[in-house]
Amino acid sequence: MPERVEPEPPYFHIPEAEIVKMILEYFDCKMMSASLLSLERESGQTNTDFNEDLLFFRQLVLDGHWDDAISYLEPLSSPPFEISVVPMKFIILKHKYLELLCLQNMSSPDYLEQQEDQFTVELVTECLDQIKAYAPSSKAFNSLKLLLTLPKLTDSPEYHNWNPSLGRLLCFKQLLPYLDPIINLNEQEVNKNRTSKGSRLIKLITKGLLYEACVEYCAKMATDPNTARMSLSSLDFLGGKSLQYCTSFF
Repeated sequence: MPERVEPEPPYFHIPEAEIVKMILEYFDCKMMSASLLSLERESGQTNTDFNEDLLFFRQLVLDGHWDDAISYLEPLSSPPFEISVVPMKFIILKHKYLELLCLQNMSSPDYLEQQEDQFTVELVTECLDQIKAYAPSSKAFNSLKLLLTLPKLTDSPEYHNWNPSLGRLLCFKQLLPYLDPIINLNEQEVNKNRTSKGSRLIKLITKGLLYEACVEYCAKMATDPNTARMSLSSLDFLGGKSLQYCTSFF
């Protein structure tokens, strides 16, 4: 009698891009900007469904090409978009200014030559003059100008956790609401790639841990139902304490 051959279990192929996008979403939610940008560069993936134009503009901002990003905005004030680019220019120049301040704060005789240090000061002054032309109010401008008096940018409560990569990511997020007309107009051109949303990675991990707990619980029920308990300690509920449910709960 021929030996019975068990069928192989079904093989599910999970595209690597799907995994990367879930990790990118997690990094984004946790504001782990440096890790997010590094993974984007290494994988070539983004957790977005933007068209090529918006992706190009996003990359300009994330790479810190501030002047190029402003130049990109200029045509948007004309038909068919007719977007007011003034608030967007303010946002971009503000983040450019913050980066220059960060560089200036790092300056020292051992870190930069005196000539380079002077060049940075000139750039800060020039950027501040540009900001004044686009600032929504004198209060907004003065609050940025006041940052010059701080030894370090991170001494400001508002920018306590600020760093260049996080600043660039926040800059693009602040620009997005103004770009809605472009997103809506080009909606049909967008490649509707699947994106990760709603903390998908955490949800999948939670479901996986719950599944493992259920498998272990069922195995215990089959051998010793009187002492079977479901342990969910892996989910770190209640400050790391094990959360156990007695069999009567089910």
